[in-house]
Amino acid sequence: MKIKDVKEIVERRWINHLYGARQRCNNSKHHAFKYYGGKGIKCLLTKEDIEKLWHRDNANALKIPSINRKDSNKDYTFENCEFIEREVNSKEGLSRSYNWDITRKKEHSERLKDYHTKHLHPNRVAVLVLDSFGCIVGRFKSQSEASKELHITQSSISETLSGKRKHSKGFKFEILKKGKVK
Repeated sequence: MKIKDVKEIVERRWINHLYGARQRCNNSKHHAFKYYGGKGIKCLLTKEDIEKLWHRDNANALKIPSINRKDSNKDYTFENCEFIEREVNSKEGLSRSYNWDITRKKEHSERLKDYHTKHLHPNRVAVLVLDSFGCIVGRFKSQSEASKELHITQSSISETLSGKRKHSKGFKFEILKKGKVK
């Protein structure tokens, strides 16, 4: 791949967010379809719209940009969308967007744990990240990856996992092995 091609890919990162939104809304086999297309949410954004949003919200300056619908009951439109940090969007997605009560969030998290446990390679472990309610907000291949992504020291994550700490920066952690959660 030429340097010119790499630069173009980096400069056009916004396009992947459009493709992701379209998949969630249109592809019934997508794992999140039931929360988007399954609820009647449509992606009405064009390539031009998503690029304008990217520049309007200065998404290049974000660590991990994520497209957010301001009103989760409405479609993906220029007026209803914004780019925000993925970490913020994930937390809002569980608490605000779906308007779930704590019981339903916990039930959903248990189903996610079951899914992750079944689809984990037998010789690998994963780290689940939980919010203050015990609901899954992320999964990482290792403590190191979680540490880098969440900007939390690896020792803090390790202390949380071993029980020396209750949480780290508002997150709880669990080790996931094939067939069981520790």
